[in-house]
Amino acid sequence: RSQKSNGESLQRSTSILRTLVEILKNGVSVVGTAGLLFHLHAGLTTAAICTCIPLFFINIAVSNKLYALYEKRSEKIRFINYLKSISMDNTTIKEMKINNVFCYFIKKISDIYCENFNEDKAVRKKIFLQRNIYQFFDELIFYGIKLWIILLGIKSAATIGSVLMFMQSVDILKNAINNT
Repeated sequence: RSQKSNGESLQRSTSILRTLVEILKNGVSVVGTAGLLFHLHAGLTTAAICTCIPLFFINIAVSNKLYALYEKRSEKIRFINYLKSISMDNTTIKEMKINNVFCYFIKKISDIYCENFNEDKAVRKKIFLQRNIYQFFDELIFYGIKLWIILLGIKSAATIGSVLMFMQSVDILKNAINNT
C-alpha cells in the first residue's frame, strides 16, 4: 500500500507541476499575442479576448454538473461494490445460495448501471449541444474578427505577411485562452 501511495503521490505532484507549467506557458502566449494585436487595434484585442471568456464559464458549469452527478452516484457505486464483495465472500455464499439472492444482486447492480448509463447519456448529449452551439457562434465571431483584421490591413496598407501574422495571432490567442 505505501508503495502504491508513494507512486501515486509522485504522479500527482508531476501532474500538478505540468499543469502549472502549461498555465504559465499559455499565460505568456496570451500576453504576447494580446500585445501584438494591441499594436494593430485595441478594440480588436478586447473583442478577441472577450469572445473566449464564455468558454471558460461553460467549462466551469460542465465541470460542476459532472462533479454533482458523480458525487450523487458515489453512494450507489459503494453499494454495488458492497454487493460484489458480499457475493464473493466465502462465509456468506452458502446462505446466499440457499436464499437465492444472487439474482436479486445481479438485477440490482444491473439496474443501477443502466440508470447511470442513461443519466450519463442525457447529460453528455446536453453538454455536447451546449458546446456545439457555443462553438458555432465562436467561429462566426472569430471569422468576423479576421475580416476586421483584413479591413484594418487594407486601411493601413499593411503587407499580406503582416495581415496573416495578425490573423494567426488571433488563433494563437484563442487557443492559449481556451487551454488555460
